[in-house]
Amino acid sequence: DTWAELEVLPLDVVSEFGLMSYREAMHAIHFPASWEEKERARRRLVFQELFLLQTALMLRRHQLQTPKNNVDAKGVNVASESALLDRAMEKLPYQLTQSQSKVLGEIIADMAGCPPMMRLLQGDVGTGKTIVAILAMVSVMDSGWQCAFMAPTEILAMQHAEKLRVFLDSLGLPEDETPKVAFLTGSMRAAQRREVLESIADGSTAILVGTHALISSDIQFKKLGLAVIDEQHKFGVEQRSKLQSKNQPPPHLLSMSATPIPRTLALTLYGEMALSYIDEVPPGRLPIKTVVYKQKNEEDRQHAYETLRRETLRGNKGFVVFPLIDESESDDFKLIKAAEASFEDIQNGELEGVPCGLLHGRLQVSTKGTKERRQREKEEDKVLQKRKKADFSEMFLWCFCCSVSGNGEAGGAGGLHCGPDAGAGGDGGD
Repeated sequence: DTWAELEVLPLDVVSEFGLMSYREAMHAIHFPASWEEKERARRRLVFQELFLLQTALMLRRHQLQTPKNNVDAKGVNVASESALLDRAMEKLPYQLTQSQSKVLGEIIADMAGCPPMMRLLQGDVGTGKTIVAILAMVSVMDSGWQCAFMAPTEILAMQHAEKLRVFLDSLGLPEDETPKVAFLTGSMRAAQRREVLESIADGSTAILVGTHALISSDIQFKKLGLAVIDEQHKFGVEQRSKLQSKNQPPPHLLSMSATPIPRTLALTLYGEMALSYIDEVPPGRLPIKTVVYKQKNEEDRQHAYETLRRETLRGNKGFVVFPLIDESESDDFKLIKAAEASFEDIQNGELEGVPCGLLHGRLQVSTKGTKERRQREKEEDKVLQKRKKADFSEMFLWCFCCSVSGNGEAGGAGGLHCGPDAGAGGDGGD
């Protein structure tokens, strides 16, 4: 019978979970004899969808971890003991939390085996995911492999690259033994790009940090051992796969996300990946205070800017984030302020006397880097940052980092980063 032929679940699974047959479910979902029967039919169909999804994810994991040839069979073996990692741990100005240590142990244990690691690292902003990833890369480099670190934006990738250089320099190794970090984005000049590609291909660069440019077809690693993806929810499955295809045998994969995903949902969405959680905040980290002001209330707006002004004049840093770079002619965005048009007004108004800088995605990489360095050196106390699309809805106030949104109606706040100094052991840039 046709309906029986469409049964895709193993009969023992149907029996174990007390499910309707597929034939019964299809009839009951359209012509239920009762509400209870309709719910039983729905449960069966939902169960089948999730079962097939999980099966597909497990098959994908199996395919990725099954050697296709003798090279794959050898795998990317990372030694479980690393003198360079021990040295890096000693040089840290703080101790890892128990949660960080546990997760780092899971990662190193995973990389010691032949099948490529596929792990999703979750943790709130400031829990210290980035330093765990850096220490994992140190371990990989000590075993003679290269690393790739992919971030969704040039600014974030630049922050990671500079943070890695500073950290590796702090290890006190001779200059010729200090791992080299290279930075790559799609907007680089041809000569710069060619130089970076050559250093990756000949192995003189140990870590390549960049944006989507890392998955370009012309990038060839000499010996890629670990691919780290920051804010992995902003990348697709195919993009992650392309990064893993940059080496034979396939490199280990560590994806990071600060987006809170319940464990059951994470297992559904990322079933091919092992899950690790950092659930502790490093000691000494100041609590984050969030205050929402009404954009249309002039008193609230002035209070927000007064707070920002007070904190920046104390030597702290802040942001004013606008949803648009330029003013829009669209009726939908007519009342939304843009950063280009508002920059001078704010400089001469609410933030008069406060050194300001203008930062957005259309600036050249070198200009962005200069502004980032000036900000970290506190030559600029406040940076006016804006987004290309309307996606910032609230004004956020931190004890030591203030942010004021130009338009509260414009959306969410997912892309704001406090910078590399946001707490002892914390991610900062997460």
